[in-house]
Amino acid sequence: MIRIAVCDDEKLERERISRAAETFFDARGEETGIRLFSSANELLNARGEFDLYLLDVLMPEKDGISAAEELNEQKPDAVIVFITSMIDSAVDSYRVEAAGFLLKPVMQEQFDETMERLLRRGRIGQESVLGIIYNHMPMDIPLKDIVCIESELHRVHIRLDGDCYSVRMRLKDIEEKLSGREEFLRCHQSFIVNLNYVARVDANELVLQDGVKAGMAGVPISRNYLKSSKKAFFDFRLKNKGADVSAP
Repeated sequence: MIRIAVCDDEKLERERISRAAETFFDARGEETGIRLFSSANELLNARGEFDLYLLDVLMPEKDGISAAEELNEQKPDAVIVFITSMIDSAVDSYRVEAAGFLLKPVMQEQFDETMERLLRRGRIGQESVLGIIYNHMPMDIPLKDIVCIESELHRVHIRLDGDCYSVRMRLKDIEEKLSGREEFLRCHQSFIVNLNYVARVDANELVLQDGVKAGMAGVPISRNYLKSSKKAFFDFRLKNKGADVSAP
């Protein structure tokens, strides 16, 4: 999935840009997760990581250039495309190492050309993976396929929907590799779960969706992680699924 942040203080522009992104990536069979932000501060305070930032340059309070400078400090690999009605803004866009800029009103053809260029250069569209050594061979597991990760003695079991890889690693090291990925939640001393596969939260367990073949029906929540896990689950569902969820 390509995670996209669209930030523009005008609602119609946010929707126009979002539609252009959906049209482009849908045509190429790429799944997208698009979040809309009405201000730079809202974007900078948001949880989670994005593969692509589409930023309006002229916004009240904090403009897109200033936001990009902060993003570059927090996330050096951020891919930023500016959206502006002023051609002069292109000069500033290069100062903060933007990947490109689009002129308003954003037209589909113009958007497609810019995205095609970023795809050709490998700036976006590369699948996020977890690198492991399995049977003495390096292996990359797509993060989207991981249901949960369980620590047992000196090994971890990386459970997918139908497969499981047991490797000699520390859960703490994997947690650091997954830092910034809001879909992955440390809910127990011995477990990390992918919230995309969680159907609901019970008193002390995150129940997996029906049909998930991970060798377990749910992932336990330990007492120390109970409050933070429940909050993270509901926040994630509301932000990313748009679902109507309520506490048990």
